[in-house]
Amino acid sequence: MLHIATVHFKTDRWIEIQLKYLHRHLNTDYRVYACVPEPMQNYRDRFYFTSDYEFNINANFTDMNLSHPKKLNYLANVILEEASDEDYLIFLDGDAFPIANIYPFIKRTLSQFNLTAVRRDENGGDKQPHPCFCATTAGFWRKIGGDWSPGFTWKNNVGAEVTDVGGNLLGLLEGQGISWYPMLRSNKINLHPLWFGIYESLIYHHGAGFRPPISRIDLYDFSGDIGKFSDSSQYSQNLALMERVFCNIQGDENFNHEFIKNSSSETGIFTRHYHTFMQFIFRLKNNKSNQ
Repeated sequence: MLHIATVHFKTDRWIEIQLKYLHRHLNTDYRVYACVPEPMQNYRDRFYFTSDYEFNINANFTDMNLSHPKKLNYLANVILEEASDEDYLIFLDGDAFPIANIYPFIKRTLSQFNLTAVRRDENGGDKQPHPCFCATTAGFWRKIGGDWSPGFTWKNNVGAEVTDVGGNLLGLLEGQGISWYPMLRSNKINLHPLWFGIYESLIYHHGAGFRPPISRIDLYDFSGDIGKFSDSSQYSQNLALMERVFCNIQGDENFNHEFIKNSSSETGIFTRHYHTFMQFIFRLKNNKSNQ
């Protein structure tokens, strides 16, 4: 049995998409446990287990960064109440889903490793397992006392000490000398260095599906100043790309092909929806000028 923990925050726009792709690409029994937006009763029939659990956050970034891992840890505890040690435990971001049959990979990889997860090397050299997709067994998660919280730190590509969601999980693994299988980005075409990622040619992660599309990489050229980046054309481009790809996902089950085509097709990616893309940019600039 596969037990899948996922978090949907503030909006339900990804729920039907995620459930559709899970149904299409999981050829085994599975249950989905979800933290969902309120009102919770709207989603009771969509998941095996639903919760409107909400960590009590303030407006500051530190507390907001703790909300997601706390929800994942909460769902894991719910799953462990009924899962056997041999059952598979899957963590999946709300804006992530399989784009191919994932079950053979899970069985094969977990027969050799205790845990497999996306590792986003492209995010400045992140070393930790990322919860956009992580697979392990319920028994292993119990054994190590799995924890998605940030805390444990590592040095990124520019020598800065950083932590993020999954930091403490990395600390647990390294502290006990446990190796794990990293699922790396397999895009041939990148509309953005971090967002719209395909991993191991099996998992799609939209990225920033529930928050503004501002990444650590985006801020490098702005000295880390979020305000300056938010006023930039690069931020407007991120917003437009997010919406354009989301529309593709809704309307085309082969949307992911645009990230794996040969580079000779790359121009077509940008021209195919150029008119819609530019209209969206225009609306963004218009809105800003009217604020």
